Amino acid sequence: MKPTDDTGIAALYAFEAEAARHRRMLTTLFCAFALYYFGLLIMAAYFQPLCAIRVIGRVNVGMLLAVSQYLFGGIVAWIYVVRMRATDDVMHSLPL
Repeated sequence: MKPTDDTGIAALYAFEAEAARHRRMLTTLFCAFALYYFGLLIMAAYFQPLCAIRVIGRVNVGMLLAVSQYLFGGIVAWIYVVRMRATDDVMHSLPL
């Protein structure tokens, strides 16, 4: 890189900004899923009467929360894929 060439510096700043955005996204998704997961465990351990409320037949609130964890995990994965596509587009446009 020549001293007068600013494209490398601009690309480095763009890369660092995109990497920071990626870290924020990962931290947010991890915290959201961890709160959901541990919230389910806490509810099952300390709020058993709430989890035992029947919704339909033998299906209770605890079962619905446990099954909804798979849906929530799928939503987290979908958000990750969508955001990574945008990140890939930005990374491929950098002149590195």
